[in-house]
Amino acid sequence: MLRSKIFSCGFLIADQTFKGLYSFSNNMSRPIIIFILLTAVLSSCEKEKEVKYSGIAVFTSEPRGEYFTSGYGFSFEQGKNIICRDLKCTLADIVAGHLILQTEIEEVFLQSPENLEAFHMNALFDTEAEAIDFYDDYSEVIVEDFEFNTGKLQANQVWTFQTVSNKFAKFRIIEILIYQNATYPYAEVRVEYQYQPSGSRIFNR
Repeated sequence: MLRSKIFSCGFLIADQTFKGLYSFSNNMSRPIIIFILLTAVLSSCEKEKEVKYSGIAVFTSEPRGEYFTSGYGFSFEQGKNIICRDLKCTLADIVAGHLILQTEIEEVFLQSPENLEAFHMNALFDTEAEAIDFYDDYSEVIVEDFEFNTGKLQANQVWTFQTVSNKFAKFRIIEILIYQNATYPYAEVRVEYQYQPSGSRIFNR
């Protein structure tokens, strides 16, 4: 389940690092302690800024707010889920949605805000092994036709995604999880993805 995380890069690490250094040696000179402390803080903050352009991601249709007026979307440029402050979620590349029939989630899909040419399904496979092989071998975008949403998702689909700025990503559906008994039912789509931030149609292995 996706939950908001609060992380203070400087103060939290500084406090923990200082405590560790102090217990290590009370005789260590103060300038050396401060130098090591600042080095640790800056190094940790730099790691926080690194963007993941490939890996595992979770697209979620989980709502936010008392009246479910906002939610989450995934940004390839940031390599993470971001909070959508409104229903349009224009800062995200991909937003997950679901259809409910009576009280049950019947279909899970993806859409891209204000992007009518976003998704192309390359293939659907019977097994995960086949999907992985295809995904790993998929090295160049040659397709030109894209749709505004995915329609009903299934595990072992491989997709090509085009952003509004004509940059490309590929992703493989690993699994689809449905939280039917939550206060407000929602779904999560776990994917493996690779994004090409340069705009190239070539995916490096």
